[in-house]
Amino acid sequence: MESINQFKKSLKRFFTKPKNTKNQQIVNGWYKSYEALEKYAFNDVNKNQVRENLLQGIRGQMIQSNPNRLWWLSTAAAIIIVGSFGLWFIQHQSQNKPLTYLSSETKTGMMKYLVLSDSTEVWLNASSKFKYPTAFSKASRTVYLPQGEAFFQVKRDVKRPFKVHVGELEVRVLGTSFNINNYADLKSQTIVVNTGKVQVSLKNKVLAVMEKGKQLSYNKSTGAFDVKEVNQALSFSWRDGNTVLQEASFETVAAVFKNLYGVELKSKIENIQQFSYTLTIQKQVSLADNLSLICKMHHINYRKEGDVILLY
Repeated sequence: MESINQFKKSLKRFFTKPKNTKNQQIVNGWYKSYEALEKYAFNDVNKNQVRENLLQGIRGQMIQSNPNRLWWLSTAAAIIIVGSFGLWFIQHQSQNKPLTYLSSETKTGMMKYLVLSDSTEVWLNASSKFKYPTAFSKASRTVYLPQGEAFFQVKRDVKRPFKVHVGELEVRVLGTSFNINNYADLKSQTIVVNTGKVQVSLKNKVLAVMEKGKQLSYNKSTGAFDVKEVNQALSFSWRDGNTVLQEASFETVAAVFKNLYGVELKSKIENIQQFSYTLTIQKQVSLADNLSLICKMHHINYRKEGDVILLY
């Protein structure tokens, strides 16, 4: 309170004796003591304008010969300065407030649809885990897919890139749609671009920037990767309940059956890993019918032992 009273007296002397260097220094010093806060309370565009308007308003009122106005004006100046600090404090606290994350999981044979706080749409395939904030920060939009498969339709925002952390990989986009497959039972992670551009990085090293119809496969054990052309629509056919496979490995087929039916495919056939499968596995079709289909393709049989399907 004592410092405010001192400021009032200096302000009065500043306008009645404008050539007094000491008064000038006191008033300027008071204002400069709050400049550190100004850069948070006001942006660079309007900061100087606010300061000038404040001083012009005080000068305008001082022209009128009413001594009682000085008390009101000096008090108002102090209130504005304190108010600026309050605004800065609220914004500063908001910027430093930690994000609150939500987790979403799907079980065997289950799919889920989510809409994130920025209107980005996410479809989760069976047996997936997804982590995302209740609200994104002002600088970026970051989510996590530690397990499973998801299709993203990202809301475009050039000021805030959308990032998906998939194991060691980071997928970065501004606004596009793409599919990520990150099942633990598969040796590789795959990213397929449906629209727009997608950047895939490993520990801040860009592996590829891909456009529509491109697929990146990353071997989780060796770190090797390759990019090739694919029919991108097949990568997210699972959203409609039909998993379309083209020359898929036994490992991939086994992963699909595990996610849809909760069973484990095994085989004693020596060259089973050399088999390839081109077929559509329909979710609404029974386990037995889909098993019969893959067995007919390679003239093999199967038997069920609990949750294990043995091919022979």
